[in-house]
Amino acid sequence: MKLPSSKLAWRPNKNAVLLLIAIAFGIAASLLATRYLQSEVDRRTSTVETKTTKVVVPTQDLAPGDTISQAVISARDIPQDLVPADAILPEHYEEYVGRILRGPATRGVPLSTGMLEASFEHLSKIIAAGKVAFTFSVDDLNSISSMVVPGDHVDILLIASNDKTDVLLPVLSDVLVLATGLKTEGVNASVGKVDAAASYSNLTIEVTPADASRLAVAEKIGRLRISLRRAPAEDVIEFGRFTKEQLLKSGVGKGRERDIEFIIGGKNG
Repeated sequence: MKLPSSKLAWRPNKNAVLLLIAIAFGIAASLLATRYLQSEVDRRTSTVETKTTKVVVPTQDLAPGDTISQAVISARDIPQDLVPADAILPEHYEEYVGRILRGPATRGVPLSTGMLEASFEHLSKIIAAGKVAFTFSVDDLNSISSMVVPGDHVDILLIASNDKTDVLLPVLSDVLVLATGLKTEGVNASVGKVDAAASYSNLTIEVTPADASRLAVAEKIGRLRISLRRAPAEDVIEFGRFTKEQLLKSGVGKGRERDIEFIIGGKNG
């Protein structure tokens, strides 16, 4: 006699099923959230504009000694944190056209003022049309204790001697001083800083070619002296011929008879 077999049907645990479903939904939600956040970060990062500044850059590699011209430069946007402190800006580029490179410049890399020779190294660029630069030697006395600076206006006097007498003659009046030693426009060429106290042994002035010839001859005849004019140089000052005999005859303290004062000798005390 066979015993009847019993079939036991498997029934899933409802709690376990619900737990698995909840875990699956949690994982899916986490993945979706992660993807959303990442996409949002990417989107915002790509849309954030980096602050830039327009600067002047060379359009080709340049070598030391090359001249800056419009043909070899252009404007380019550069991130602000990469812009040199002395970068040349497009609105000022004309000030640097014609300047010479001290060293190499790479295409696309910002040009800076430090890469260029200083403008005072090219005196020819500041001479007025129709004029020339004339340089003559001075000493501490003749340069008024080195207090004459570029931009001042001076009168040029000649002290000459012959067998009979010494004479002072006016040579030129109201002459512009271009440079004192190696300094033009108040800038010391060696250090690039204003140095009003620096001494020098020559003076460069702006004159006409004819006046340059007169000065060259005057240097051979006697000693050139300068008289510093008041700034701005608007006063009309005329020096007349004056001799040693006139000085001796006029006597001390009578130097104002012609509205001209001559001071002879150095400082006292």
